Amino acid sequence: MKITAEYIKELVNHGEHSSVEMKKCKKSVPDSVWETYSAFANTRGGVILLGVYENKEKPLAERFEITGVMDSNKVVTDFFNQLYNPQKVNRSVLVDSDVRIVNVDGMDVIYINVPEADYRQKPIYINQKLEQGTYKRGHEGDRQVTKEELALLLRDSSDNTDSQIIEHYGMEDIDAETLEKYRRSFNILNPGHTYEELNDRDFLIQMGGYDINRQKGIEGITMAGLLMFGKGIHIHKNFPNASSG
Repeated sequence: MKITAEYIKELVNHGEHSSVEMKKCKKSVPDSVWETYSAFANTRGGVILLGVYENKEKPLAERFEITGVMDSNKVVTDFFNQLYNPQKVNRSVLVDSDVRIVNVDGMDVIYINVPEADYRQKPIYINQKLEQGTYKRGHEGDRQVTKEELALLLRDSSDNTDSQIIEHYGMEDIDAETLEKYRRSFNILNPGHTYEELNDRDFLIQMGGYDINRQKGIEGITMAGLLMFGKGIHIHKNFPNASSG
């Protein structure tokens, strides 16, 4: 797809929404770009436009104004340098053609297409912080994932059951109060569900929080289970980047 000046203007005129984010940018990559990158990659993808200013005091139809990027080539270079820096982003889902410089009425706008990451690549997180650095996108913008959402992303990203089980971790490593609260909420949202009669271990199996590998003769909590219901000390031991630091 050819990205034209007219197309950029059309995006700007329609404003921000669940798949478009605009950011003011002059000489350097805005740090908030990475929250949006994580959010788009973990949700349904989206477009980031650098060089567009939002004046929240104006009506919606006039809120966004193209102000341009002063040194667009440098900003693009800096963007890719950060993108491939594991201390900033855990994984890149972009190719070179996803980032383009488009001249609009004499001003450069940087167009960044962020595709949705493959489920095996998720979660995409920033600043080496698995829990605090993983975002999703909604109509309200970028937001940090909940513990439950992160656990599901981790569970879905695992290629097989073996890699999910954390050996030597069992039910004694589950925080009973956290699990009890979750089960109460689950029962309220799903009255009469068959899971209501299960014991805690079997409930966790159904929720992907506990697993059994009979071939290897092992069983235990999964990564998802530890993040959702594990005692805090064990979470930080196995996921040292999951804290706010």
